[in-house]
Amino acid sequence: HAPPLPPTEASPSPPAPYVEPFCTGAGTDMHMRGFVLHKSDCVILLFREWKLDAAWKFALGVLGTFSLGIFTELLTWSRRHVISGSAAMRRRPAAYRMSMGLAFTVQCAIGYLLMLAAMTYQAEIFIAVVCGLGLGHLLFNTSLPVGESVDACCVDTVVTSTDGQQSKSRTVSEATSKDRF
Repeated sequence: HAPPLPPTEASPSPPAPYVEPFCTGAGTDMHMRGFVLHKSDCVILLFREWKLDAAWKFALGVLGTFSLGIFTELLTWSRRHVISGSAAMRRRPAAYRMSMGLAFTVQCAIGYLLMLAAMTYQAEIFIAVVCGLGLGHLLFNTSLPVGESVDACCVDTVVTSTDGQQSKSRTVSEATSKDRF
């Protein structure tokens, strides 16, 4: 029966296998070489703390921007149907104006956040923004006529009369310039 080997004579453990990092670098908020796919510098999404340096963070960033696109179109629908269609809100003009103003402000802010996300030039983020806006529009806003603006933040108001005729309402600047002359 042989005595056990002393600890100093044991064979060394094999080296750990190399694991390729998800992305490289300290992080960038805008790829200056044009659109790139995920195997590049780590992207910073909107805030320095939101560095997408792991697969789960990247997936969350893509899903978040996709969801914001859908939510932007939901806000458009809400402004048209929920706030504008509320008889209780119409009876209280100050509350109606505040609600419409707040919804519009939130919609503009989200639209600009989506623009900044797209400007990272991270292809997956850009695709998520466009697909989120497209799916949101498909779900909530395809029943109305096409407006003149395609801005994610600013949507033309479409008015439907009691006889079913549709027309676009004039903006304040349109009304002011046309009524002056």
